[in-house]
Amino acid sequence: NILSWCLRLQGKLAEAIQLVTTCLGSWKQSLPPLHLHVALAVGLLGVCLMQTGRLEEAEGRFREGLDIERKSLQENHPNIANSLYQLGDCLHRRGKDEEAQKLLQEAAKIQSFSLPQNHPYKIFTLTLWA
Repeated sequence: NILSWCLRLQGKLAEAIQLVTTCLGSWKQSLPPLHLHVALAVGLLGVCLMQTGRLEEAEGRFREGLDIERKSLQENHPNIANSLYQLGDCLHRRGKDEEAQKLLQEAAKIQSFSLPQNHPYKIFTLTLWA
């Protein structure tokens, strides 16, 4: 949600994690299990956890969000590429470079089909390994 994103940008990560966790709990109770709001909230929680150094927890959240998106969206949807990028970044930070590279290659492949040539996400994905 927007407020948690703003808190994260201000460096108030503990508050952002608490807010996202609360929202996620509510959405998991009130929305279908494969709803994209759930996937996005899980991914945002992963970002906040990764920024606090809680990489193992972040990896789990990124995997959970990616799983929802793979079941809910078309195969080459840009959201899937973004989630692959986030999981790949997290794995890279954990020293799991072989798996990270595979995910980033998959993200780049999806982005080549689904995003314009000079889109910033394409550049980020390609430069993570530069």
